[in-house]
Amino acid sequence: NRRQAHYALTRPGCLESLVAPDEAQLLRSVLPEQWSLAHDWEEARSLFEENPTGFVAKNVLRPRTGSQKTQSRDSHGVLVDSEETIRCLLKRDSTGNPVGKNYILYRRLYPKCHDAEIAHDGKGFIFEGDAVSEVATYGVILKNGDDVLVNRLAGMGARTRPASKCHPLSEALGYGAIGPICASMSERPT
Repeated sequence: NRRQAHYALTRPGCLESLVAPDEAQLLRSVLPEQWSLAHDWEEARSLFEENPTGFVAKNVLRPRTGSQKTQSRDSHGVLVDSEETIRCLLKRDSTGNPVGKNYILYRRLYPKCHDAEIAHDGKGFIFEGDAVSEVATYGVILKNGDDVLVNRLAGMGARTRPASKCHPLSEALGYGAIGPICASMSERPT
């Protein structure tokens, strides 16, 4: 699961076990700050209480309503951004476990907005100062014990979308709608 993998990469020592320390520091600088409500509950709760509007949460499993079963890629991993809902996730159940144990809390980010023209379904949309762009890279790392067998860039993606989730085009583009860009990378020096 992508969210669980991203969370694992933010834990102390994880990146350093995969890449050189200077590369780990660079990678960590672009990873979002995040706290598992299953593993970092006390720290997450404390940070949230200091700034209740400064956080959002995502379910690591993308479950159907109440089923805790993983959804298909066609579904939306709903962003939890209401203070009230996050507060409920931070409660403990009757057994003492966090109610939101399948959630990761993220510090809220505000991307820089810009002008853009977006084509979708044969129509053009002009955005004046209210579009955002995202870039993603996808990698493959295979290890056998301490031996790294493969550590390669697998692909890249980029998209521009409306900054507001309320814009009618936002739902059509969704979070998974990244247009592929071909990329190649030479072997990493040893």
